[in-house]
Amino acid sequence: MPFRFRKIIPFSKGFHINLSKGGISSSIGGKGFHLNLGRSGIRPTMGMPGTGLSYTQYPTIELTIHSAVVSNALMAIHHCCSREPGE
Repeated sequence: MPFRFRKIIPFSKGFHINLSKGGISSSIGGKGFHLNLGRSGIRPTMGMPGTGLSYTQYPTIELTIHSAVVSNALMAIHHCCSREPGE
């Protein structure tokens, strides 16, 4: 059985960074629905909390092309929203 490594670093409610053997990605969302932004594109996941059931849409070429742009935009929004008033 192969070993897996995964570390999740939370930054704020609904936003965290994922570290794994395969690389780094970020996730935005909460229980029930979230978007994962990684090197292979944008991957939405929907689930039913508490059941262990979920559905993941794996990226297409079109989603992969735009993932870097979306990732940068979301990071900028997160940076702006996490500032203290008056900064």
